[in-house]
Amino acid sequence: MKAASSVAYRPEAKARGRTRLTTELARQSVAGRRTSLTGWLVHLPKPLLAGFAAVLMTSGLAVGTTMASTDSVPGGALCSVKSLKENVSLMMPKSDMSKAEEHVRLASERSREISMLVDRGLY
Repeated sequence: MKAASSVAYRPEAKARGRTRLTTELARQSVAGRRTSLTGWLVHLPKPLLAGFAAVLMTSGLAVGTTMASTDSVPGGALCSVKSLKENVSLMMPKSDMSKAEEHVRLASERSREISMLVDRGLY
């Protein structure tokens, strides 16, 4: 501390240093404001970004496949996805009345599917 305080700096050197410091701070402040909405993604670790992308893609595929399976009929390519979705919906906690209503809805859905298969000559 004594050595640092014993050195006398010239006023013009202090002024140059202060000017460089304020200029750099102002430049960084402006650059920070100009970043896009996804600019914060650049600062995240790559494994975290890869995990986020994988979860996003998997979720999108799951939702898309589930929506596409809505009109599938028994024997169709997406019938197992539809069946899995229905089984999961039956496992969700519900009242006895809502479970019964869900079973009635699924039974009418099976009836509609069988009618479609008979109309197509596949059943």
